[in-house]
Amino acid sequence: MSLLPRLVSPAGFVLALLLFLFPFVAVSCEAPGLGSIEVSYTGADLATGGDPSVETVGDFGREAGDPVQDNENPPDPGARLLAILTLLLIFTGLAVSFLPTARLRLVGAVSAAALAGVMLVVTESVAQSNLESSLIETARQEASAPGEEPFTLTKSIADDMVEPRVGFWLTLIVLALVLLANLALAIRARTRQ
Repeated sequence: MSLLPRLVSPAGFVLALLLFLFPFVAVSCEAPGLGSIEVSYTGADLATGGDPSVETVGDFGREAGDPVQDNENPPDPGARLLAILTLLLIFTGLAVSFLPTARLRLVGAVSAAALAGVMLVVTESVAQSNLESSLIETARQEASAPGEEPFTLTKSIADDMVEPRVGFWLTLIVLALVLLANLALAIRARTRQ
């Protein structure tokens, strides 16, 4: 058996794990004349409950001369358990990639890649939904503060502010490629019998 088919799954699953370090979901807002702010969560942040990275441009959300308060009260994506399950499925795929029997390797890798891909999409959807709800609730609380000009943040505006990032898309693509490569290897092995 060629070495390449034996390396497809482990390499793909390792790459998927590395891509968890890239931004997965972000909340961004731009205000003309004030600047912009972006709160970005990596897959690792989602899994560990870590603080997101905060990037501001201009004087967004602060008075001139005030320091930027990074991670003062970031919204909670609430997808920690789902992100952990996704990581466990990717680790499972990596582990089954080293099984001695080719058939078990292929079936295990296909199953793990498919399940991890589904869990990845579910994790992203839940994180986005929770971040949108958090934004709407924060805007509602701010609008009820005395002396503040009322502003209503609608679901559609919040939806435009929260979006998936490159880490999510690349991880999903890698898992799909691992799935397809192992399916192709399984079909090729079956036709040779």
